[in-house]
Amino acid sequence: MPTVRTNKAKLTLGAVSAALLVTAVLPASPAFALTAVGPGRIENSSSQLNFSGTWQLSSPSSKDSGGNSAAAKAAGDFVELAFNSTGVKWLARTGPSLGLASVYMDGVKVKDVDLYSATQSYQQVVYSSSGLADATHVIKIERQGKHSSSSTGNDVVLDAIDVVDSVAPASVAGLTATQAQSVVQTSWAASEAQDVASYRVYRKTNSGTSAVVRELAAPATSWADAGVLPGLTYQYQVTAVDSSGNEGQPSSGVSISVSTDSVATSGRQENTSGLIHSEGTWQLSAPSSNDSGGNSSAGKITGDYVELAFSGSAVQWIARTGPYLGVAAVFIDAIKVADVDLYSPAAAYNQRVFASQPLASGIHTIQVVRSGVQSSASTGKDIVLDAFDVLDVEAPAPVSGVTAQISGSVVNVSWTASTSPDVSGYDVNRVVGTEQSVLSRVQAGNTTVADFSAPTGVDLKYTVSAFDSSGNTSGAVSSSPVAVSTTTTVASSRYEDGSTAIGWSGTWAAQSNSSDSGGTSRAGKVAGSSAQIAFNQTGIDWVSRTGPSLGLADVFLDDVKVATVDLYSPSQTFQQKVYSSHSLSGTGHKLRVVRTGTKNSASSGNDITVDAFVVSDTIAPPSASNLAVSPQTSGLLVSWNASSAGDVAGYRVYRALGSGALLVVSGSSLLTTTQFTDIGLSEGATYRFAVGVVDSSGNESIKGKIVSMQQPTFSAPSVRAADCPAGGVAVANITQLRTALVNAGPGSVIKLAPGTYRGGITVTTSGTSANPIWICGPRTAIFDNFNVASANGVFINTASYVNLAGFSIQNFRKGVVLSSASHISVADLAINNVGNEAIKLRYGTVDSIVIGNVISKTGLVDSVYGEGVYIGTSPKDWCDVYACKADMSDRNWVIDNTISGTTADPIEAKPGTSGGVIRGNHVDGTALIDVSTIMAIKGKQYFVADNVGTNGKADVGFFSAETEVAGYGRNNSFARNTVSVPKGSTGIYVGTNAGNVVDCTNSVLVSGSVLTNVTCQK
Repeated sequence: MPTVRTNKAKLTLGAVSAALLVTAVLPASPAFALTAVGPGRIENSSSQLNFSGTWQLSSPSSKDSGGNSAAAKAAGDFVELAFNSTGVKWLARTGPSLGLASVYMDGVKVKDVDLYSATQSYQQVVYSSSGLADATHVIKIERQGKHSSSSTGNDVVLDAIDVVDSVAPASVAGLTATQAQSVVQTSWAASEAQDVASYRVYRKTNSGTSAVVRELAAPATSWADAGVLPGLTYQYQVTAVDSSGNEGQPSSGVSISVSTDSVATSGRQENTSGLIHSEGTWQLSAPSSNDSGGNSSAGKITGDYVELAFSGSAVQWIARTGPYLGVAAVFIDAIKVADVDLYSPAAAYNQRVFASQPLASGIHTIQVVRSGVQSSASTGKDIVLDAFDVLDVEAPAPVSGVTAQISGSVVNVSWTASTSPDVSGYDVNRVVGTEQSVLSRVQAGNTTVADFSAPTGVDLKYTVSAFDSSGNTSGAVSSSPVAVSTTTTVASSRYEDGSTAIGWSGTWAAQSNSSDSGGTSRAGKVAGSSAQIAFNQTGIDWVSRTGPSLGLADVFLDDVKVATVDLYSPSQTFQQKVYSSHSLSGTGHKLRVVRTGTKNSASSGNDITVDAFVVSDTIAPPSASNLAVSPQTSGLLVSWNASSAGDVAGYRVYRALGSGALLVVSGSSLLTTTQFTDIGLSEGATYRFAVGVVDSSGNESIKGKIVSMQQPTFSAPSVRAADCPAGGVAVANITQLRTALVNAGPGSVIKLAPGTYRGGITVTTSGTSANPIWICGPRTAIFDNFNVASANGVFINTASYVNLAGFSIQNFRKGVVLSSASHISVADLAINNVGNEAIKLRYGTVDSIVIGNVISKTGLVDSVYGEGVYIGTSPKDWCDVYACKADMSDRNWVIDNTISGTTADPIEAKPGTSGGVIRGNHVDGTALIDVSTIMAIKGKQYFVADNVGTNGKADVGFFSAETEVAGYGRNNSFARNTVSVPKGSTGIYVGTNAGNVVDCTNSVLVSGSVLTNVTCQK
């Protein structure tokens, strides 16, 4: 009959467990003193369990953990366990007759567990908990006395409880790695965790994967790694592993590069060599002249070994032999290759007892280990090391990838280094036809050679062979043939650092600065880096930066060192001629500059700089031909034919007033085009012009032909109010005016009587060049809309040859609008009190003039649109109002107008417009709101002259630059303008490198303001 087991106390449970074969039902005992257990499996028979109620032990079964299980038979029966860990599992049987249990953790019910299953199962994890605090906990399992509808019973089974430790030990600290000969010694601080069982050492190379190379039982905290190879870098990490198998996080990695200093090369290594690593007990012999080096060493204990890392193709072990010596195991690269018996009937010295087979090139190890065995004839087991011989009988591997690349007059030969570790250097030869000559012998580590004296116009090959420290030489490897062009020897010119005429060798870094010649230069970064130019002239200049971080360069002229140049200066300077030679004779010269890698004590660096080489001559180019001068809107255009000389650097334009002296007017920089517009000239004056041609050596031609031309006097067309023809149709009100316009045609003259004309007019009828339509009247003839928010005063749409003159316009949205019109004049009007612009020329209006008008008080509705005279359309509106076309309202003149009280630019020419004249206007910026400029020229090819701008706001007075549309804001000219802007502001601001010209005849009124942002033209 099964036994029923009851717990009286912790001690009683053990007693009851021992007598489980007897059926008994015992009353509940006093409180059981729980003792917390650590990680591990607690079987149902453990005395650490506190049972309460009636528990029945099963019949023995190998399917249960521990061979049996226990069943709670009455409702409220429970078992509990105290444990110290972070996790716990309950193992039980499940089956068709089992019921429900409640699980409590630390007195709190955490789950109902149903042990029902259709068939009987064993050792099932029916409940688990993880992630608990690492502290003491109590699990309690209680029989509910209920079951699911499918079960036939209420019992609950306990097979075992697993206390799970899921907390890994802390990361190991204090890991170090040091090298002793060819061994890496690792050590670390012991983990503070109490249950650490072992330490795992991980190792990897830089290109490898980390793997365990040794696991050491605690408390070991160091390990010597003899399995490393010199020349490689290793990273070590260590983890702690506890008794539950939890592995801590790896320690911080420690890297060590195993020095090749511990690698022996060809030659003999005596037993006392610092390159030989020994482990165990080795005893130095008494001095003996019979030993190599005067003594030897004996391994005294089994397992003693010596090890040598070497670079060679063979190795030999030299030892004593004798009647008292034993057997040694020999390992090459950690592989056992021989057992060597050192026994001999009589003592012998300096014996070669082992010689390896030929080895592949590279680093190897030989290890000799005392086996602790002996031959039957020997009386001892010691082994002896006298010396190791490292042999090199193998030629180094040949180089590969030999290339010859031409850079100017220099051939740079390069190759991929031999893979043999004992290469001492390389021999480089030049081959021309069947003749071979030595070019250079360089030490290992160099894989480039420059041929600075390569002959031109013939096929060249270059061969490279490697030699080692033992004198072995590899086969020669050849480059493909190359030929240095005869054109690499250059004539007079400036050769920027990017020129193919310059040959570069070594390491040069490109650098950019607008102050460099051509905007760039190059810096030699490594000692020996060189730049060479071959030339056929009598003069040469080296142009360079100088500065506080530059060093010394050697200068070679025709392969002879002629100077050492110090590029140091306290502050950086550009385009300095740091070496010159101008007295050379004959042809066929070479100049080479070489970075020495040295500097003076004041400099902070060794680099050198090449900006350009200037090859010069003393022969001036021929004079300019076909010199011509022609009047233009903006001034006088000087033009000439390009010089045919091959070394022309540019041109200078000279001007004289009347019979005065010819002076340079084209500026300090040479012109690179063949035309020049001279602006700002006095009208009616006669000027003489000449052109000088300058070559790259600075030689200038004679001036040759001199051409005279008078600057024309500017005259406006006869479209002013005073020019209004006599006669015509007189009108006195808006109705009569509109009727007259309906009946108008070429030659019509409509004269306005004094008075108020309420509303505006639209003109769509055209006149002709000979017979324009005139609409004119006195200032007292006033167009008045009485509403600044609507209507145009005069709207001329698609008409041409119409002249407006004399009258007044006020209280309109816009004063005058010219739309898709041509040859329109707007003269002597008084326009004031308008909501937007006073006068607007738009939608392709061309060849029109706005002259002598008085404009004031614009932008009363929209201040942003409050320009005085507005030419064109904003590009953002082109698609909305002009079919996505540019509004090319071109060749319009704005002359002698007086404009004030505008909320936006008094005069603005938008992108899309070109070829206009803005002249003689008085503009005032007092009322500006939405802009700060008093004149904005955003079109192109405008001539802006004789204007007076007052009361400019901050920053800029007149403005011309590329803004919304590429290609506009360019090629505009400013002359004789006077601008008033605040102190510190710029009178005339133009986009740079855009062909804009500001003549020196312009001026600013306020002291401390700046005339322009560019150099003015004289």
